[in-house]
Amino acid sequence: MNSSRHSSTVVSHKVYRVLIVNDSPMLTTVLRAILETNPDYKVVGCANDGINALDFLRQQSVDIALMDIHMPNMGGITATQEITKRYPNVRILIVTATVTANMSYIFSALNSGALDYVQTPTLPFKPGTRVSPEELKRNGQRLLSKLESLIKLRPRLPEHTIDTVPVKRQEVVRNDANANKSLIIAIGTSTGGPSTLSMLLNQLSTQPS
Repeated sequence: MNSSRHSSTVVSHKVYRVLIVNDSPMLTTVLRAILETNPDYKVVGCANDGINALDFLRQQSVDIALMDIHMPNMGGITATQEITKRYPNVRILIVTATVTANMSYIFSALNSGALDYVQTPTLPFKPGTRVSPEELKRNGQRLLSKLESLIKLRPRLPEHTIDTVPVKRQEVVRNDANANKSLIIAIGTSTGGPSTLSMLLNQLSTQPS
């Protein structure tokens, strides 16, 4: 009698739930179509302003929010502030049609809790043209790359939690002429750098080695 049993191991696949926040139906359709080419993402909802985005988040959980900047009722900066405060586990990616003209708004959004930004993908096809999944992936490659970086990051904690954990500081005795000077390390990034910088800072420990 053969008593051996064959068992198969099922590996669960993480699917990230995405909320698109954009007041343009056309751009929302483009973003949804690009995301649907990748099985790692599932668009669970769309909102045309920040107020509707917050209403949606009260009812359903979301991993990533694609946030436009200029929207009626509540724009992307205020929406980012509110989402970061109420739902800190949501990773926010700013998606804007014009990066250069909106740079000041983008930095305000990053300072408010967004993790990175990207220009809204465009499809160089005439209306009504059938677009293949391969063409969608090619035109949305930068967006998909940003999302890949985002899912590797730990969501940003609300600002008011930063000082809740006491930090033990270790005094270092210096014998040189600069013993009384503070040591400052500056890190600069260019376009696309905020996500990489966030990954670096997340790996730093507040405890002395």
